[in-house]
Amino acid sequence: MPFADPSYYRLRPTIAIARDRVLQLDQRVGLHPSLAALMPLWCAGEMAVLQGVGCPQPSLCISLREIWDSAASPGQPLPVDWAAGQRRDPRVQPLADGDFAAASGSCQPAAGQGGCQVIRLTLDGFDTHFDQAPRHARLLAQLADGLRALRTTLSEQGRWDSTLVVTHSEFGRRSAENTLGGTDHGAAAAQFAFGGRVRGGLHGTTPPLGDADGHGGLPVGMDFRAVYATVLDHWLGVPATDVLGGRFRAESFLRT
Repeated sequence: MPFADPSYYRLRPTIAIARDRVLQLDQRVGLHPSLAALMPLWCAGEMAVLQGVGCPQPSLCISLREIWDSAASPGQPLPVDWAAGQRRDPRVQPLADGDFAAASGSCQPAAGQGGCQVIRLTLDGFDTHFDQAPRHARLLAQLADGLRALRTTLSEQGRWDSTLVVTHSEFGRRSAENTLGGTDHGAAAAQFAFGGRVRGGLHGTTPPLGDADGHGGLPVGMDFRAVYATVLDHWLGVPATDVLGGRFRAESFLRT
């Protein structure tokens, strides 16, 4: 959250997080206090904050999960979901789907025993059109606690350096709160990457609150497919152009 920008408190007069509760990442932006469990990863340089991630044509992409899952270009026919292995590159092993809570339980040994290369986990409930403050706090705490448990377990197994965790959501939130104490669908949002080989820190540009679109959505500064391309090219060792059907600039959140 851009706690140093007065517009943040003007746009969210009832749900903004007080400045003295923000977990500062630098002099301008910080994390929700419910993400406190992630601060050791931040301090260790194992957490990257990817700012302004979104679809370059948000009006065609908001809430359209198929575009995010398939990495299709807006307005083009949707291919099936490559990330879920329905039209996967043969060099990328199938995924195992499950709830986020399974990250420190059943999905870990499954990955080790079956040689699964990618696991996709979900945590629902972030579509907070109303009563956002308590719901968001609870969900973020669950996310942070799960990631801390995952890091602890994989570190004990000596596997944290060979693990990459990347978050994604098909929509962000609007900059202004609505009349129900929530926020509606927006465009760009922050995403996270974690791991022993992550280049920690802030990546991309903080979306300026004054540049919101006509619906209150923040401007997209990092194409979500560039995040995928980075993972494919520099982590999985699969040419991103072969999977995504186009060339996208790799970002710098992974160490060589």
